[in-house]
Amino acid sequence: MKSTSKLKFTKITKKLTPWAGVAGIFSLGFLPCLGCGTPMLWNLWPVAGVLALHTLHVEGKKKQGGVESTLEFINEIEAAKDNV
Repeated sequence: MKSTSKLKFTKITKKLTPWAGVAGIFSLGFLPCLGCGTPMLWNLWPVAGVLALHTLHVEGKKKQGGVESTLEFINEIEAAKDNV
C-alpha cells in the first residue's frame, strides 16, 4: 500500500515540476531589484527573450542539417540508379 501512494506522489510531482519552476520564477520576479527598485521580472524578460531566440536559432540549424542530409541521401540514391 505504501508503494501505491509513493507511485501516485511521484506521478503528481512529475506533472507539477515544470509548473513549480514557472511559478517560482514568476513569484521571484515581484521582488524589487537592488539596483533600480523595479520588479526583477522587468529585468528578466530581456534575458528570457534572448534565450528563446537562441533556442529557436539552434533548432532551426538542426532542421536545416536534417534537410541537407536528406537531399544528400536522395542524390546518392539517384546516382546509384544511374550506375545500374
